[in-house]
Amino acid sequence: MEKERVGGTCLNVGCIPTKALTTSAELLLDARRAREFGLSIPEAAADLPGLMQYKGATVDRLVAGVEQLLRARRVTLVRGSARLQSPDTLAVDDGRGTRTITAAHVILAPGSIPAEPPIEGRDLPGVISSTQALDIQSIPARLVVVGGGVIGLEFACIYEALGSHVTVLEMATAVLAGATEEVLAERLALLLRRRGMVIETGRTVQRITRAGDSLKVQTVGATGESTVVGDRVLLATGRWPNTAGFGLEALGLEMRGRAISADEWMATSVPKVWAVGDAVGGWMLAHKAMVEGRIAAENATGGERPVDYRSVPNVVFTRPELASVGFTERQARAVGPR
Repeated sequence: MEKERVGGTCLNVGCIPTKALTTSAELLLDARRAREFGLSIPEAAADLPGLMQYKGATVDRLVAGVEQLLRARRVTLVRGSARLQSPDTLAVDDGRGTRTITAAHVILAPGSIPAEPPIEGRDLPGVISSTQALDIQSIPARLVVVGGGVIGLEFACIYEALGSHVTVLEMATAVLAGATEEVLAERLALLLRRRGMVIETGRTVQRITRAGDSLKVQTVGATGESTVVGDRVLLATGRWPNTAGFGLEALGLEMRGRAISADEWMATSVPKVWAVGDAVGGWMLAHKAMVEGRIAAENATGGERPVDYRSVPNVVFTRPELASVGFTERQARAVGPR
């Protein structure tokens, strides 16, 4: 069952469209350095309608590929919103009516949605989510990014390359907290600051207000209150498991906050109901979700394979890029020798 387009968060509003934009942004920067390589490209500039067409075509092509794979494997794709009525029964609303589908096993993979921090003024015009940031109709002269995690820094680098002056506000004491090795995050922050990007850590955003054509972002931290002014504000404070509205509470499914609680076999607290991907929390990465999906499918059909998260690869598509796999040094020291 899928109510939107196949491929999930990564393919439609996550890693694929952002990497398409990143590729174009890097080509633009390379073109502007053409003279260093003995080339002449006198008017290298972003063509925003063309950029949006390229991004959309990239996503469309991959979505069509996934649909073709489903057809080739004789997988029936049901369009609509599903709700669990019992462990083996789902009610699916396709917009024309509701139908009931039963199954011996159910694997839940509803993905994630942009987090909505409790910031006053988050609904003001010009305050956008990471999904909305993919639709670039104009380049803001000043972009304020709330959140110095993976999503925030990737968009910061994209918009910086397109011409925005970017300010990043992060509540933690460092960017990419918990997302990569600390020394790599520190080095990245240094390089971004050298390029002119403003990065303020240890700042909690209290409210966003309108000031004429601009937006004022008021923050508080160890040094007191401060205000940053921008033309657009991107709320990039992470993503939440998309678990509301599926009837999980009525079914008695054990939860961990917003995430579905699943064991190492990807089984939930309800027999024959499994959960994978962003909905179970942890690393919100497509390749992690794919492994969990394979494990859930194997175990639902009689296997006994546990998931192993000790060597999950992670890449941050900033400029420069960061890559890591396995434990960070801090995590390894906490675990200790075995």
